[in-house]
Amino acid sequence: MNEKAFYSIVIAIVVVGGIGVGIAYNHQGSTPVSTGAYNLDLVIIPGLYFNSTVTSQPAYFVLENGTLHSSANISIPSNRLIDLTIFDYDSGPGYGTPLVYTNVSGTIGGVVYVLNKTMINATNSGTGSINILNNSIPIKNISEANIAHTFTVPNLFGTGKDLNVPVGTQMVEFAQFYANVTGNYSWMCNVPCGSGPGSLEGAMATPGWMMGTFIVS
Repeated sequence: MNEKAFYSIVIAIVVVGGIGVGIAYNHQGSTPVSTGAYNLDLVIIPGLYFNSTVTSQPAYFVLENGTLHSSANISIPSNRLIDLTIFDYDSGPGYGTPLVYTNVSGTIGGVVYVLNKTMINATNSGTGSINILNNSIPIKNISEANIAHTFTVPNLFGTGKDLNVPVGTQMVEFAQFYANVTGNYSWMCNVPCGSGPGSLEGAMATPGWMMGTFIVS
């Protein structure tokens, strides 16, 4: 792991960990607010060492109690409002992303909220900050020039009905959804952000990096 990636992880744990749960309720908009919502906080970190062949790759992590965990298996409860917050440290852009995945689908209102627009700012020294303000921008689409990743769960709401959250470059985003049918699904990123897809190695083809299992129970 290089020094920049190490500092990114430290920043995510120390800075993001302190606000990960509360940030979901700082947005202004029409999405419902529920005290019984389940918080799913994801952190995307670029530049992580994969192996001597592929070298640098991005990865999703699950943030729980101020600690980053593998995203190989992501679990949520069924029949409950899910508050999804994604913290993206990656800069993109995501040229070559299929246009369908630049659109939001499956969230309440068909939107995601970009909290204070671009909020994660890394400096050359490897330090960074996240500034939280009580405003947000609801969006339904992110262009190829501004997209870094997606968080996609195919068929989560039935055949051909996906959860798809396009993630902007170095942004913090918030969305809500319900998953009412229990089962094991696949999750993935549909932006060409690492080696693959179709490769036997690299983030795009490796659980815990840019893909994995999404468990609704």
